[in-house]
Amino acid sequence: MDGFNIYRSIDAGVSFELHDTINDSDATHWYELGLPEGAEFTYRMRAFTDGDGESVATNKMSATTNLP
Repeated sequence: MDGFNIYRSIDAGVSFELHDTINDSDATHWYELGLPEGAEFTYRMRAFTDGDGESVATNKMSATTNLP
């Protein structure tokens, strides 16, 4: 395994787009800054290898940013 692709949905998990790539197979966490207040995002991940492509996607995970 060479890393992880993170996919994000802004429509409650109906459709996903590649949002970020982590080129570290030992990564244990990930975060992003500058999100709008009160927004809901749904994520899923896929491990990848440069030669073999992506794994099956994880289950969907949702998060809502804090309100002021």
